[in-house]
Amino acid sequence: MGGSVRIPAALCGIVGLKPTIGRIPMDIIDTAYCNISHFGPLARTVSDAALFLNTVQGEHPSDIQSLPPCELSIPTPSDVRGMKFGLDVTLGFCAVDPGVEANLRATADALGEAGAIIEEVDLGWDSRIIDMWTGSWGIFMAAAYDNLTDVPLDENRHRMSANLVKLIKLGRKIDAVTARKWEFERSRYWRKLGAVLENHHALLCPTMTIPAPPVTMRDSDFSRFNDQGLLKCMDMTSPFNYMAQCPALSVPSGFVDGLPTAIQIVARRWDDALALRIGAAIEKAMPWAHKRPDI
Repeated sequence: MGGSVRIPAALCGIVGLKPTIGRIPMDIIDTAYCNISHFGPLARTVSDAALFLNTVQGEHPSDIQSLPPCELSIPTPSDVRGMKFGLDVTLGFCAVDPGVEANLRATADALGEAGAIIEEVDLGWDSRIIDMWTGSWGIFMAAAYDNLTDVPLDENRHRMSANLVKLIKLGRKIDAVTARKWEFERSRYWRKLGAVLENHHALLCPTMTIPAPPVTMRDSDFSRFNDQGLLKCMDMTSPFNYMAQCPALSVPSGFVDGLPTAIQIVARRWDDALALRIGAAIEKAMPWAHKRPDI
């Protein structure tokens, strides 16, 4: 969801879901208590994503965070009449490409034509949440790969990407009290999102701030502020890893200069079916599954 590969326009027909019910134990890292890492499908259609969740969801002894099953309808219902969605283009701090914004608004208009109520909202977040998320991920990586530090980190550098080494070094510098204080700050961000979701079925925002960038670029190339004080970042997905109880669904929203863009749907807590329903409404109004690579 946050990669930096330049994606051909014909590959735009993909949905990506960060679910709450389809919890797959992360066996590659030996913890059952991570609440910022969760896995979901990349699929051609919304119903395909729902089918995946129907297969992998449910309680499992190895995962203390797993939830009871919740049957998802196949095909996914697409009726959003009377539902109310909050639309926030920037989340309060992101510099968004005009073409990405135009596609986002066109998708919101399509939901409106399908009977939903669209309201502009101001989540009022700031870039501090990105700093905290990056630090939290650094701590996670530093702990997860601590077994590689029996010898100096430099001796293992050839086994890791430069970004992973950078994250591990960052995580090692953050003390436990600072990390715990972030939980209090994280709670304040949640209360703002929670207030929006209390009055709306879901939050709508871009998935990425820009169309797909060149393959030579990395996440670290996107960390500057523009003249308006907005952060020139790349993804708008990572802050919602902090709100893992809310399913987040990304669906195609159009093209900018031949490159795909997407809208992100952040639904109410634990309601994967709701996120999928909204995605299905967009899929019905703005079909994408027929688009295929020109090979």
